[in-house]
Amino acid sequence: MRTRPAEQKRSFEKRRVVVFSVSLLYSGALSFLQYATLGLGWHDAGMQLQVLSSCSTAMGCLWSYDWGANFLSVHASPILFAISPFVTPLPYIEWLLFLGCLGFACGATLLDLFFERICGKESVSLLLTFSFLSNPYVTATLLYLHYEIILLPLTALFALSLLDRRKIPALLSFLGLLLLKEDGWMYAISVLFLLVGIGRVGRKDLVLYAVLALAYLFGAVLFLLPKIDPPLLPLFREHWGSEPIEFLKRTFIHPQTVFVKIFTGPGKFLWFSVLALPFLTWRSLPGFAIGFLWLSAASPDRAGLAYFYGFGPTLLLFLSLPFAYRTCRKISDRFSFPRFFPVIPFVALVFVSVLCTIFPNSSLSRSPNLPTVLSAADRMDRNSAILKKLREFRSSEKKNMFASFKIATYLFRGQELKIPYKDWIGVRDGIWDPDLVVLDSFGEEPLMPPQSLEEMSRYFDRNETYERLSDTPPGIQAWKRIRPIRPRN
Repeated sequence: MRTRPAEQKRSFEKRRVVVFSVSLLYSGALSFLQYATLGLGWHDAGMQLQVLSSCSTAMGCLWSYDWGANFLSVHASPILFAISPFVTPLPYIEWLLFLGCLGFACGATLLDLFFERICGKESVSLLLTFSFLSNPYVTATLLYLHYEIILLPLTALFALSLLDRRKIPALLSFLGLLLLKEDGWMYAISVLFLLVGIGRVGRKDLVLYAVLALAYLFGAVLFLLPKIDPPLLPLFREHWGSEPIEFLKRTFIHPQTVFVKIFTGPGKFLWFSVLALPFLTWRSLPGFAIGFLWLSAASPDRAGLAYFYGFGPTLLLFLSLPFAYRTCRKISDRFSFPRFFPVIPFVALVFVSVLCTIFPNSSLSRSPNLPTVLSAADRMDRNSAILKKLREFRSSEKKNMFASFKIATYLFRGQELKIPYKDWIGVRDGIWDPDLVVLDSFGEEPLMPPQSLEEMSRYFDRNETYERLSDTPPGIQAWKRIRPIRPRN
């Protein structure tokens, strides 16, 4: 006969497998929808694929084709060096999507474990986990996978390791957060704030990690890294319209702006997507603080929390929800409400998350979202022929390609590949002669004048160096170079 602890352990392990499997299937299904509907444009899917596979051909540098510089001069993301070895051997978008979904599933499993540790109730932690999976900002992130998706496993692992006083995992996940991006220190500090006053977490550990995070901010992000890779752009001023000090001064002088940002527009939709439950605990303050930071951006995408910009604040708000449940339980005990009373808001949260995902606000409509992707699913039959041809082109021996913004990601395999918005003039003027040209047949070429696609098609049709391929499916057009490269003057 099994002992009770053995049965509990078996149930515990089975539950972890279920959460991991559901998370992997859900994220995989969304990624497949984006892939199958040709929704993975060069920004950011192809750009990340190119950067991560560039070390082997750029003398160990994370070279960015888009920026024409080391990617670290744009974002302080040294963690990409650790990801690169997993991508370089298989520099294909399908593999990158799988890695992203795998990281997400691992993070969701860790997050579920954190929920259970704090609220002490399996049913509530499952409700929180499935609410997180179906949240509109999480869904938008999975439809526009970015390397920042590893914020989830790193943050959850850091919180859990601090709870269990596991020093090595805590240190590694803490370093991962710092190296993720220039704002990684904020998420590390947020986890420390979240765990203040919990007996299992040592005060000395919290203070030590806080000091290390601030030391990294001032010593590495603000001083050392700019000297190693001089910044290509003043990112904060570009995205927020001011320097950090100016932004902080304006916020403190006009504190009402915080309430305006959080309680109107995209901010209102953010807290509605979590049913305002984080307001039940002061531990949600970091989530609202970082949410306010994004909502204050000058960029409409960032201020609207579109794409993956709403993922960070949403994650921090969800980390505070098991504490909100504890508050509900105290209220229920205080007024002798029925035992099921504290669970009701979290059941409602699941339905609200699904509702907000099915009917996203106008700001989220700027980015890939579930309704738009599902509406494009009726074109999957047509797209399957296009995808098959693109994979055929990708497996060819052509050393360099010139491809439309919309389909370049599907053609990239580590070779030299250039895109019209950046290099059309060079191709037209004979500065660079691609072996293969693949262009989109529908719509306009992004980031270029509307007539550019027709102009490019006419150029290659009239150019005796190229021959149009006749076996391409509707939706794409292609040319191969049939003559040697023209001599340069």
